[in-house]
Amino acid sequence: MKRMSDTIVVDLSAILELIFGGQNANGVKLWLETAALTYAADQLYIELADRFRELVINEKMKTRTAIEACETAHKLIDRYVSIAPLWQEALFESLKYRITAREIIPIILARKLNAGYMTQVDQKRSIAESMGIKVY
Repeated sequence: MKRMSDTIVVDLSAILELIFGGQNANGVKLWLETAALTYAADQLYIELADRFRELVINEKMKTRTAIEACETAHKLIDRYVSIAPLWQEALFESLKYRITAREIIPIILARKLNAGYMTQVDQKRSIAESMGIKVY
């Protein structure tokens, strides 16, 4: 049940941390379960598909399991936001912060929504904090 007042934008690393039971999985789960709303850029669909495709190709996961993992991941997000209107800002900020446009999109989305940002990547954490975004 959602009960926290914070709205959070979630990136691929946070979702994978939870799905694969990483060191911070319990914390990620708690924040996702208690956030007022969870958002993700719609690119997350393809990022997850690519990540699980890799696991299937390398025979570390069965196709059916990969599909189920993707479906589970998508259910963790309340709302997906189109990245199309953000491409110019993503280009500008990616040049400024020396990170790919794809990687900075969730940070830009968090800024636009005045939301917190959840990541497991130190570089993205630092960038978001430098933009004044609360990072989980």
